[in-house]
Amino acid sequence: MLLHVHAQADEGDALALEQESLLRAFHPRQQDLSAGADDALPGQPARTVQRPHDLPRRARETGRVGNVAVGRDLAARDPADGRANHREHTVIGEGLHLWFNPWPVRAVAILGPYVSPEYLALFSGPACQIIGHRRGEPLPSADAAIVLGGDGTLHHYLRDLSRLKIPVLMVPRGSGNDFARALGLRTENDSVAAWHSFLAGGNPREIDLGIIAPLGDLSLAPRLFCNVGGVGLDSEANRRANAMPRWLRGRGGYVLGALGAVRSFAAQRFVIEAQQVGSRDKRIDEPCLMIAFANGPTYGGGLRIAPAADFADGHLDVCFVRQVGKARLFWLLPRVFSGRHVKLREVEYFKAARLRIETETPLDVYADGEFVCRTPVEAGVVARALRVIAP
Repeated sequence: MLLHVHAQADEGDALALEQESLLRAFHPRQQDLSAGADDALPGQPARTVQRPHDLPRRARETGRVGNVAVGRDLAARDPADGRANHREHTVIGEGLHLWFNPWPVRAVAILGPYVSPEYLALFSGPACQIIGHRRGEPLPSADAAIVLGGDGTLHHYLRDLSRLKIPVLMVPRGSGNDFARALGLRTENDSVAAWHSFLAGGNPREIDLGIIAPLGDLSLAPRLFCNVGGVGLDSEANRRANAMPRWLRGRGGYVLGALGAVRSFAAQRFVIEAQQVGSRDKRIDEPCLMIAFANGPTYGGGLRIAPAADFADGHLDVCFVRQVGKARLFWLLPRVFSGRHVKLREVEYFKAARLRIETETPLDVYADGEFVCRTPVEAGVVARALRVIAP
């Protein structure tokens, strides 16, 4: 496709430029310019140029030869940086300046169940090319990923996203959206603002991911998770919530599942070995109701199961709930909304670099609201494994 750009030179002559030929002439692969600088071409000194109002502040100088010169306002494309965000500057004659971006950001769109592709219009534009993707297929080559969904949607792509090291933008369109909320992305507008900041040169954050290694079935590969994993009462609540209609899951489904689980779940003996932070290794061997191991602070649509969790501290926050009566448990549950449960005598809360969990009989293990495997398992942290676009 040819794009003709018309501009007015100082002398008043109208010029028509073909973008295709400009790209061919001034493509970085054709010109060996120093990255991160606006180099003057041989034969003429560099001079200060006037720029449009939306030009990045990092643009300063450009050089020219005769009537044509080329400069750059941002560093050259760096695949490891996760985006292609430089523009090229062309000077034609005296006083005419053309800015264009030959490499827009290519973003792969990952849509959760029941999410309409129409939401992608919020993120499209001249600086971004959005690539479609079907679940189950390998992720295509891209500079970023836009995930429209919740923790469970992201969960199934963590292995590929971690391996590709491309920045990930969460758009909260799932049932609970706890991971996005913990990143400061509470609404679609928050995600749009973070996306535009990224396109303008903002740097993504690096965060940890959790990992679960099944020990009972060695045919299963380790599974990454972004937010919270758990065993026991927690997993039973997840199972019940996942069986509910979607409209109900997004309106307190986990809490309703937990209330049903409290009535039917029986405590059993857990053996937990933990590499604890700042002290000796910990071993727990007693009847309990549940254990949650958290990379992020909340799950289930806002329950603060691990209020001190930090995505970048290299550890999991562990919440262990001992065996208690059902009446006491119903009294304890509302305190999880505020995180006050961690101070109760029935709860043990600590940080760990690694956990080994065994149960009297095999129990389901869930993470990010998704079934992973059954006990026994080991859980740990993969430091700085995911790059995220967030405020």
